[in-house]
Amino acid sequence: MLIRSLAFALTSICVLASCQSRAATLPLSRLTAQSSLASQPHRAELDEIIKSAMAQQKLVGLALGVVEDGKVTYLKGYGWANQAAQQPVTLDSSFRWASISKTVTAVLSMQLVAQGRLQLDAPIAQYWPDYRNAQGWPVTQRQLLGHLGGVGNYDDVTAWQAGLQNYHQRQLAPEAQGANMVLAASDVFASAPLMNPPGEVYRYSTFGSMLAGAVVEKAGAAPYVQQFDTRIRQPLGLTTLHPDYAALQLPHRVSGYYQAQGQIKVRQDEDVSWKLAGGGFTSNVGDLTRYMQALINQELLTPEAYPEMWTSQQTQAGKATGYGLSFAVSRQVGFTEVGHFGAQEKTRTVMSFLPERKLGVVIMCNSEWANLAPVRTALLSALLKNNP
Repeated sequence: MLIRSLAFALTSICVLASCQSRAATLPLSRLTAQSSLASQPHRAELDEIIKSAMAQQKLVGLALGVVEDGKVTYLKGYGWANQAAQQPVTLDSSFRWASISKTVTAVLSMQLVAQGRLQLDAPIAQYWPDYRNAQGWPVTQRQLLGHLGGVGNYDDVTAWQAGLQNYHQRQLAPEAQGANMVLAASDVFASAPLMNPPGEVYRYSTFGSMLAGAVVEKAGAAPYVQQFDTRIRQPLGLTTLHPDYAALQLPHRVSGYYQAQGQIKVRQDEDVSWKLAGGGFTSNVGDLTRYMQALINQELLTPEAYPEMWTSQQTQAGKATGYGLSFAVSRQVGFTEVGHFGAQEKTRTVMSFLPERKLGVVIMCNSEWANLAPVRTALLSALLKNNP
């Protein structure tokens, strides 16, 4: 019954042939002894789910991370990081996080709340006096993190590309790694009209998350990258997690692929560090899995912050959105599912976990046509079966 409920919940939220896949697996000596994944049949079941999906969807490369009982128990790469060069996905391979990056902005915000430097329900102009949308409507950090701020997305904001060109012409300090959320928001969209009064409508917006990142910079009195580095990356030991800055040389950055006229083609690299707070991080699968583990084990925030972050927000009319503070949330009998999908040039990703069960999965893929939702459902169902 629980697994059937899980399948319903996962649906509501949102490769190469197996004989040709080459993999890099975490050595058994580094796996936790108590883990159910110590049994070969269980690992084989997860492998079969991935290999079957890769074969059916003709995916190029993928990486999997698993947490059970609050421990990282399995990391593995499948397929190709670079198909033409026959370079396999390994545990070093770096994939874009895409919109999973939005969760980092929520964590940084909640840390500032705990420090007394940010109030979620105060107008953001309290922290950024120069911010003003075209209508002059007040908007709060809670609304931005919950996609209730009325901020438009790419198709809604005219001339945002011209604003991005202006941003790229700025001379940013090298340590910023291409990411200045206040300048990026100012140049690209901040003065544009809101699509509706804040609080009225759930409207998913990467620009809204960037605006929340700018508030983090202002309230925290430090660059977004610096706050992320000192309060998340360094404490968790995330050595490969960086802004995906085009000028940054990443030796293990995977190639990205898209389909056109029935053919698989290579996507050219484009800088996405400018939207770091909404979709600009990259790392290997181990670092993203470690980040998920820290969320499951409540390592980054005070205990009371997690329920607030993982509770569905509501519109002014009282309609639940199914989205908390930068996390998708689904509550069913016996468990809560929390996580986020990512979709961007070169990548499709998902991080999905059940906090009460202390288990979760991470999938990172370099094929833009990947449908990871059913793969995630199958993996979590298998984990629940083996972790009753």
